[in-house]
Amino acid sequence: MHLTNLFLLATCLAPAFALYSKNDPVIQATSANFKDVVLGTDHVAIVEFYAPWCGHCKNLAPEFKKAAESLKGLAKVVAVDCDADANKPLCGQYQIQGFPTLKFFGKNKKSPSDYQGERKAKAIVDYIIPQINNYVQLVGLKGKAKSLETFVMEQPALPKALLISKKSATSPLLKAISTEYKGRLVVGELRTSEKETLAMVETQFKKFDNYPVLLVLPADSTDISKIVTYEGELKNAPLTAFLDKYAVPKPKKAAKKSEKKSEKKSEKKPAKTEEKAEEPYDPVVPEIMDQATLNSLCIEKTGTCVIASMTLEPEFEESVAAHKADVAILEKIKKKYHTKFHFSWLNAIRDPRPHLLTQFDTPDSYPGLLMVNAKKGVYRIYRGGFDEASIESFLEDVAKGRGRNFKFDWKL
Repeated sequence: MHLTNLFLLATCLAPAFALYSKNDPVIQATSANFKDVVLGTDHVAIVEFYAPWCGHCKNLAPEFKKAAESLKGLAKVVAVDCDADANKPLCGQYQIQGFPTLKFFGKNKKSPSDYQGERKAKAIVDYIIPQINNYVQLVGLKGKAKSLETFVMEQPALPKALLISKKSATSPLLKAISTEYKGRLVVGELRTSEKETLAMVETQFKKFDNYPVLLVLPADSTDISKIVTYEGELKNAPLTAFLDKYAVPKPKKAAKKSEKKSEKKSEKKPAKTEEKAEEPYDPVVPEIMDQATLNSLCIEKTGTCVIASMTLEPEFEESVAAHKADVAILEKIKKKYHTKFHFSWLNAIRDPRPHLLTQFDTPDSYPGLLMVNAKKGVYRIYRGGFDEASIESFLEDVAKGRGRNFKFDWKL
């Protein structure tokens, strides 16, 4: 009888201490993994800060699970148990004063907003869907769409995925896919209303009986014969399983601070050098295309940026080949110096000329290099040949504080 009572008591108490299980679609975050789960991803997230004893939290849990199921692969649906001692500093950081509190983490993860809508699955999903980040490049001849040739030729080191669709608006799934593969695979969309561009695809590749159709062009290829047609369902799980075969691998996570400290104990303290940019190694050298990418790739970074000014005219094969060779040199150098500098490139012959080159009055000979440290307000222009040995010698001088840096006080 005594054992039976204990069992009944445990059964009654269990739900109070476990609103979410490992089998639920809701991601359980802690102080230890919150950065990776929420802040370190390009996906938007809605986070419930809760206490397991809270009645309103218990009422919300089934609806939150339904929302998580609907948003699987589209956005992060996360729960943080504020009753756990280890999570209390995290809940304090976000000034959680009542339960449950729902916060939405959008593009700017540093400024989450409170979700004030109805606490029903449909309302939560309807709130999230329009705010999914979108990195899909429209392909065609209308409005801001890129030409098919530009889409194929730009960023040659990255594979391309092109969805041909009858829809007049980009789907949440395609937006989420473009977010998942940001910097690793370029996602484009060609709408069937773009008759001229569609005819070009069908003439050069093949005519399709039904749409949507997803085509993938592997990295470093502009050969139409290399295109692969996706045969599966347009759902997140099979799509990502397919695209993972072609996408650039995710960069490895940086070593934990505790591991770095233990390594440093056995090493002598090095001489003071330029600030190091300790980030996971990504082999791709990204392109600065506008002010937003300049901000994310350089201005907002801690440390020194190395920006290559290059020329790329996608309509000319010679230009594409020369650009590919220059990028290959930069990628080799990045592999050696990625812990000391942030590498990127921009197309110097865009019209109008990129304002960054005008600001620093860089030479008109290309390719060239510009070293900028936005936080310190210093820059240096490289004036040597664009070869591995010469550039590495220049970067060694910069890293070790040799040579002269020039001050600047204007806004980039």
